[in-house]
Amino acid sequence: MRKSAIAVEAAAQLVPDGARVMIGGFLGVGSPERLIDALVARGARALTIIGNDTAYPTVGVGKLIEAGCVARVEVSHIGTNPTTQRLMSAGAIEVELIPQGTLAERIRAGGSGLGGVLTPTGVGTVVAQGKQMVEIDGASFLIEKPLRADFALLRKRLDVYDFDLTSARVPGSDTPGSELVARFGSESAATEGSSNLMGVRDPAVDALLEKVMSATTRPALVVSLRALDRVLRHGHYAVPHYYAGTFRVAYRAGKFAQPAVAPDYYQPEAWLVSTWWRKK
Repeated sequence: MRKSAIAVEAAAQLVPDGARVMIGGFLGVGSPERLIDALVARGARALTIIGNDTAYPTVGVGKLIEAGCVARVEVSHIGTNPTTQRLMSAGAIEVELIPQGTLAERIRAGGSGLGGVLTPTGVGTVVAQGKQMVEIDGASFLIEKPLRADFALLRKRLDVYDFDLTSARVPGSDTPGSELVARFGSESAATEGSSNLMGVRDPAVDALLEKVMSATTRPALVVSLRALDRVLRHGHYAVPHYYAGTFRVAYRAGKFAQPAVAPDYYQPEAWLVSTWWRKK
């Protein structure tokens, strides 16, 4: 059943003071800024934030830190937010630093109803202090407890194609077939949350998918797949890069450009060094 949307202000009212809140985003990129702004405007207090980081002082989770909404954070790093660092040193905010992979697995364990995860990461370091350890086949592992939250705040972008360029892993197959229809077919583009991340709606692609599906010999299948690959690349629906020998910043001259005004999160001293947009 499809649920109706509510205003961000109403959503913020649902999050009480003292709640544990998971917030998506990486250094502020992809964070639900409107929901965060609404929590700041509401004057939320004593929140525990679970996420990758605390971004920058005026971006993403950083806004909640600046506004005094947060009592504790459970994140992989705070290196880009001097306010979080200052408050931690002053004892005004609790910080639990969690190795990034462990963070992801603890969240997954919480969502899956598991009692925890085993990991060798942190064995023999301060990360292991106060935690249970087990030995399996001569190797030591920490028992990391699951992370759970009262609320999760996400920015719904992929499902509605609200992005300029995204990186995704596309599993291959020795004999590609119907999964390609779900990934590149026009009909799947109309299905919210489908694996057609690019929102491809192209009659040429649909025709080639039919060729792939109806191929009766291996040579015919290979010819159809190579033609499909050329069309997808020509339309810049897919830009292969995982197995490329070089890192592509822009796929084709004249197709991409940088915005005239840099976004708030752009900081040359950080590793987020450039943002590219596709020209109309």
